[in-house]
Amino acid sequence: MRVTWMRVGLLIACVLSAARLSAQETPVFVDVAVRQVVQQMAMVSARVVTATPVIVSSRVAESIASVNVQLGDRVAANRILVSLSTDDLQRDLRTLEGRMAYLSDRLSLLKEQEALRVGQLSRAEQLSERDLMTTDARDQSRLNLIQIRRDRLETEFQLNDLAIQIEALQADIGHSEMRAPAAGRVLSVKVSQGQYVRVGDPLVEILPDRGVELEAEVRPDAYAALELGQEIQGQVGNQTVTFTVRARLAEENARTGSRYIRLAPKTSLREAIIGQSVQIAVPLGPRADQVTISKDAVMPVADGHRVVIVKEGKAQIRRITLGPGVGDRIVVLDGVAENDTVVVQGQEGLRPNQSVKITKG
Repeated sequence: MRVTWMRVGLLIACVLSAARLSAQETPVFVDVAVRQVVQQMAMVSARVVTATPVIVSSRVAESIASVNVQLGDRVAANRILVSLSTDDLQRDLRTLEGRMAYLSDRLSLLKEQEALRVGQLSRAEQLSERDLMTTDARDQSRLNLIQIRRDRLETEFQLNDLAIQIEALQADIGHSEMRAPAAGRVLSVKVSQGQYVRVGDPLVEILPDRGVELEAEVRPDAYAALELGQEIQGQVGNQTVTFTVRARLAEENARTGSRYIRLAPKTSLREAIIGQSVQIAVPLGPRADQVTISKDAVMPVADGHRVVIVKEGKAQIRRITLGPGVGDRIVVLDGVAENDTVVVQGQEGLRPNQSVKITKG
């Protein structure tokens, strides 16, 4: 009989202990539902295309002395690509410099002669005033001075013209080394050693490191949602690159109805290959203010999704309608309001109106 009462006592103690445990608050971790600007994104495949290749052209008419690059080479900015022969230019320069020296000496002599003619005219005018020289003789002195001054002006003009020609030849000699305007890759070499080229003839085509961009074919709603200058993230190999929308092309794919955009990288794509596929995140539809919660708060159930809301220390279970994900958060279209406290850890097994204790916000 004593054993039976002991068993009854133990059973009552267990029941009372369980009741006390059930009355305790269950610890949970929570997050707050916030309203933020959300835009649904879709991954789209784009391809690397040539944007602005640079054609290096000859600036002088000469023969090719050497070609210093080959197709596919990577070149640094200011590297010498093609050297032109300067033999003819140097010969012409020596000729002009010789003529410059001759005219400079001639001008010095003319200036000395002019000084003498000025003195002769002054004496002739004095003698003429005293009737010691005829008027014709005086006028001849004036004509002699005018002739010398005309010769001096002509020589000075020729010297100035020679200086311009020498400067142009020196510039042509400087332009005989055709250099890369920017770092990049050689797309084509259009000349060979010994070939004669004229001014403007193309020599080498270079694709600068910043001379590539992306072309993507997107849905009409994505096309309409994009703005020029808008930033878009893309995955080039293992590298995440930021692109800006450079252009929305006025072109549509008649078969799919999609449209084309061009994206410029904000950093150099040195290792990108023309035609390479790149994944980019393109926005779908306009931006909108929507309520988001942590993805950890969502509980998938047979008939959809649910979350646990904490109100006045009590758990409330709510059915929700989800929208697109935004990083580690997700849009809630219905069931949660802004500033609601949502349980993100410890929500499994909670019953409606069960007391909870927030241990971490």
